[in-house]
Amino acid sequence: MNRTPSWRRIAIAILLAASAVFTGGTVATADPPVFTAADPPIFDTDAHPAFDWSMPERYDASWAAYRFSTGTYLPEFVTPSAWSIRLDACESTAVHRITAYVFTISQVGTSWTRTFSSGTCLTRYDALPALGAYDVRLTLQTDWGLNVGVSGQVRNTATLKDYLLVSMGDSLASGEGNPDVRAEEGTAVQWKDKRCHRSALSGPALAAKAIEVADPHTSVTFVSVACSGARIPHVSQWNYDGISPQAGFRYPPQVKQVADLVGPDSSRGGRRISAISLSAGVNDMFFSGVIERCAKFWTGTSCIRWPDRQANLAGLPASYHRLAFEIARQLPDTGRVMVNNYPAHVFNEGGCGVLTGLTVSEGRAIADVGELLNDAIAVAIRRHVDPPYRWKAVRDLDGPFTPHPYCGSSTWFTRLEWSQRHQGDRNGTAHPNGPGHRAYAEILRGSLQGVI
Repeated sequence: MNRTPSWRRIAIAILLAASAVFTGGTVATADPPVFTAADPPIFDTDAHPAFDWSMPERYDASWAAYRFSTGTYLPEFVTPSAWSIRLDACESTAVHRITAYVFTISQVGTSWTRTFSSGTCLTRYDALPALGAYDVRLTLQTDWGLNVGVSGQVRNTATLKDYLLVSMGDSLASGEGNPDVRAEEGTAVQWKDKRCHRSALSGPALAAKAIEVADPHTSVTFVSVACSGARIPHVSQWNYDGISPQAGFRYPPQVKQVADLVGPDSSRGGRRISAISLSAGVNDMFFSGVIERCAKFWTGTSCIRWPDRQANLAGLPASYHRLAFEIARQLPDTGRVMVNNYPAHVFNEGGCGVLTGLTVSEGRAIADVGELLNDAIAVAIRRHVDPPYRWKAVRDLDGPFTPHPYCGSSTWFTRLEWSQRHQGDRNGTAHPNGPGHRAYAEILRGSLQGVI
């Protein structure tokens, strides 16, 4: 009695398993071949499958998921019901033409498994049930005329990670002074959200993008609720109109905005936040008013109004504690709250241009106020470092910015004239410019290493 060789039985088993295809996501699946005694499958020893995998990018799509009309992100994007994987089998080789790439994906620790085939070496699957570890296997089918060749199988473990990074706070976090499109002759200024002067050129946004680009096996979902002009209570408990208000529109407190999106009582059932980046406190010191007064040829440093600044400083501990409490209460599943300080020595060389009236001594007095604010931030971080608050300091911003003052030849700050030219108002004055925000992004990205 004739017996099918053992290698052929193995090949038939592999091919039949690979041909039990499942159509999912965006992948098209061919009909399974029918084998007869005249055309049994060939175990193709010259076919060598190989593949790599990656996560489809989500950072840019995060901005696309923002709805200006409501000031909210699409919950179904931020917390999707299914996840995607990109598969690249283009390093596979064979003597005979490859006709199909047959993938089997199995979720580690569960019974979930899917098999599908692709006619091209680049494909993706868009219906994975969750993030986490998957066992991925690949078999090639090759053209042998009347016969179908089948390769051996290779496998890899794909651990899907998507970091949810949230930016909260004031103009430093929103990107004030750096519109997405500058106002030029015939071109209107454009922001991701003009009410908040929120920009994809902000330090937190650039850091999120850099984190995604650095590792093809991870993606980043980025949510920014930062708003220029916001004080600490606007983050924790007050509604806010924004720096450029729209009639009839108000933002809820920033913590509530995020809680409504991904908190435990949100419509999608909640999602873990990898890290919140937080910048808050400078507007509670009313720095913009200080700069404006100091530029108006006041005598000495009276423009600082020290009694007022001392009163502002005295209120910071309670404000920071209320903020820490609200984040812990409304967003309990947060990995870390990364808190930055501020560049204090903006006017080390005094003012220039329209701000010529700001003297060197006044600039140093402004720096003194900035250092006191940074001290208060450091105290707040130490007070809230442990659970349930989990605050952690971003690396110092003041030191790297100090050699690049407002009037320096390599300034990292937006001058008043540039703000008027590029965005049509003075709100960008003394905020980090493009190089400043890129430096801020790198400091924030480095601080997040080992945290997320």
